[in-house]
Amino acid sequence: MPRMLAEVPADAPDRTVFTWQAEGSTQPELQDEGTEAPQPYLRLAVHGLVWLMCQRCLSPYSQHLDVDATYRIVVTEEEADEYPLDDDEVEVIVGSRQFDLVDLIEEELLLSLPLVPKHNVCPEVHESLLPGSADDESDEGGAREEEEKPNPFAVLEKLKQGGSDGKKH
Repeated sequence: MPRMLAEVPADAPDRTVFTWQAEGSTQPELQDEGTEAPQPYLRLAVHGLVWLMCQRCLSPYSQHLDVDATYRIVVTEEEADEYPLDDDEVEVIVGSRQFDLVDLIEEELLLSLPLVPKHNVCPEVHESLLPGSADDESDEGGAREEEEKPNPFAVLEKLKQGGSDGKKH
């Protein structure tokens, strides 16, 4: 799974391993002519840990992924386009004799990755975020100047106090 491996940091401490199970079945569905006919379905379950790069502390962490998807298998793209989109539990895929199950597994794993990979609580803070870093020390004089500046909202506070001095309008 080359696209999945591209998400794993080079300095990850362990290999990424997934277990999967795929099961085909048929379920009766009502056809346009009013009769029931068996239709093919595929259930896919994938579980495992993947190492990702935390976007806060920039160190690898393990992320547990669980995929449990059900697919309705159709013959043509046109049939897939006609399938109603309101069923969130079932996705539609076009089946063929050259169907690549590993590609489907990889696609589902990529879709289940977090948008922003990060620890729940980072074990350490990245050096660029620590106080007293090289950037902060050179900016120390600028911080003192900011402390001496008057608060821009002080004028509003004075207006508020002046308007509530007991005068009735």
